[in-house]
Amino acid sequence: MVKNVQHGEGQIYLGNCYADSNGNIDCIIPNVGGKIVEGEYITTTATNSTNDTSEFSSVKIVGPDNFVFSPNNSSNALAGSTIYYTHYLRSDLAGNVTLNFSSVQGWTYTFFRDVNENGILDGPDTPYSNVNGMSLGDIYNLNSNHSIRIIVKVEIPSNAPVNTVDTLTLTATLTPSDPLLTQNKVAIVQDITTVSDSGTSGVLRLIKTVSPTGSQPPGTILTYSIVYTNMGNDDLKNIKIQDMTPANTTFVSASFVTGSGTITAPPVNGTGLIIWNVNGILTPGSSGEVSFSVMIQ
Repeated sequence: MVKNVQHGEGQIYLGNCYADSNGNIDCIIPNVGGKIVEGEYITTTATNSTNDTSEFSSVKIVGPDNFVFSPNNSSNALAGSTIYYTHYLRSDLAGNVTLNFSSVQGWTYTFFRDVNENGILDGPDTPYSNVNGMSLGDIYNLNSNHSIRIIVKVEIPSNAPVNTVDTLTLTATLTPSDPLLTQNKVAIVQDITTVSDSGTSGVLRLIKTVSPTGSQPPGTILTYSIVYTNMGNDDLKNIKIQDMTPANTTFVSASFVTGSGTITAPPVNGTGLIIWNVNGILTPGSSGEVSFSVMIQ
């Protein structure tokens, strides 16, 4: 049962909660009208099965990571070749999940459910059709792991110029079946593919991180860091790294943390593609770093 109250006033009845031996309490709180804000502190009264009642003050509201889509991938490949990426999608909430994708270059992508979850496209794996807006069903109730694995097949055009970069963005949206959970959950992953020179055996690995992590309020500045490393045996040159301003953010700044080069970016408070053209040669085992900042709207 939920009693509608003004923000910061009144009572909300949580129903069943569970406590571990360390005193951590796990509850699902129906956030009616968005009045409960992650990171805030509340006072709670708990009653056990024998009607013993205790009051807990300064209880912090935390948001569990209950809808996860991972990882972000990157790879170098030759024009005309086919490569594969894998992703893991888990939902700890019941409800329908839909999938959408976009490609910067418009390359051909095919998506499969990894039925036997071995990370390899083989016999039992099922192709998805009409991926944009397609329903994946209720992942939570699909199996005991509450998850699926997705394989992405990328067909690089044979006429794609060297150093062309395509970013595939996959967006999963969960619509909870619980009527008290009124906000959809959204999780996004990206696969970044760079066309290599046929005479190059260098492999560029990209690792992207963000600070601060977790849910943040509007006005927060998020700083993304991209570390690039030559994992191959040959030198790499003419390196181009690109990324997009995330949804519901606007561009603040971009820079080279190490090294130098040219940057193409949206205007401040704008949105769109950010490109770093890296000067010089990246020798095997060497790394560099670029970054950009955005503001949550």
